[in-house]
Amino acid sequence: MTKNKEKLVKVEAVCTSMTGEFREDNFYFNGQYMDSDGGIALRLTSGEPEEVEPEEEELSEEMLQIIEESYRESEENGEIPDFDDFDVMKIEFTKTAEPYNRIVLNYFSLNDVVDFTMNRRDMTSSPKAIKQELIKEVIVPCYTYQENNREENIVYEDIDVVAGEVETYYIQDPSYGYKVKLDEVEGKATVVAWSNYFVTIKFNVTGSFKLEVQGYRYKIVEKYATVSLNARGKTVKWKNPLISNITMANELAAWLADYYTAGIEYEYDTRGNPELDATDIVYQENEFHDGMRVNIYRYTVNFKQAFSGRVTARRIGG
Repeated sequence: MTKNKEKLVKVEAVCTSMTGEFREDNFYFNGQYMDSDGGIALRLTSGEPEEVEPEEEELSEEMLQIIEESYRESEENGEIPDFDDFDVMKIEFTKTAEPYNRIVLNYFSLNDVVDFTMNRRDMTSSPKAIKQELIKEVIVPCYTYQENNREENIVYEDIDVVAGEVETYYIQDPSYGYKVKLDEVEGKATVVAWSNYFVTIKFNVTGSFKLEVQGYRYKIVEKYATVSLNARGKTVKWKNPLISNITMANELAAWLADYYTAGIEYEYDTRGNPELDATDIVYQENEFHDGMRVNIYRYTVNFKQAFSGRVTARRIGG
C-alpha cells in the first residue's frame, strides 16, 4: 500500500467539521471532506498526520458519482471502516434550496455496540443473573384524531381579573376552536395563543366573572400494534399520545419486544473503567453465550485511591 492511498467513507448528514483523532488501523481522518448530495465523503489518508498536506480541491460531478459508487460497493462487501473514539463531532447544514429553510434530520446513526468486552478480569465479583418477569405480549396503541361537531365547555370557573391580565389554562383532552365568554358575554376577553392542550387569554375588563372557554374536543380512535412474545405472562401496554399512525406503533412495539425478549439482567462489581457510560452496549464474557451483548443502564464509578464500580446491564436478544 502506498503512503498516500486514500479510503473514502460516506455518512448520512453534512458534517462541516470534526476534531480529534479518528483511527482505523493505519488510517486517520485528516479533516478534509467532500460534499456529495446530502452526505459527505470523508478522505482518510494513511501515514502520520504531520506527513499529510491537506489538499484544497473541487470535485466534479463525475468524480462524486465515482466516489458514491465506490462507497456502495465497499458497503456491500462489508469493508466500511470502524473508527475509534473521537473528541467532538460537529454537524452543520451549510446551504438549502431556499434561504432559511427548516431542516429535519430523519436519520443519523453510529454503530450501536461499543468496541469493548467486559471480561472476567474486569469483574471483581461473580455476575448475578436476575430473571425478569415473563412478558406475554407488547401492545402499542396509535391514536387518530377526528373533528367533533359538538361544542362544549372546556374551562368553566369563577375568576377575579384585572384588565390587561394574561392567563394560560391547560386542557386535559386535545381540543380546538376556542371561544371565551365572561358571564356568558363575548368580547370581554380575547384568545391570544392556543394549542390543542392550552389556551392563553387576555382579559379586557376588571372584576369578578364566571369564565367559560367553549370549544370542540377531538374524537380519539385507537388502533393497536401487538407483538406476542410468550404463551403466558404479563401484557405490557405502552401508551404515547404522539403515536399517530400504525407504522410508528409497529416500530415502537418491535423495539419494546426486542427489549423484553431476553428478560435477564446482570449485576456485578467491576474495576471501574471510566471509559464506560450508562446506555453503552458492550460485549460481556459468558461461557454459555459467545459474543453476548448487554445494554448497561446503571453504571456506578467510585474512586478511593483506585477505581471501582458496579454495573447493572440487560442482555440483548434471546
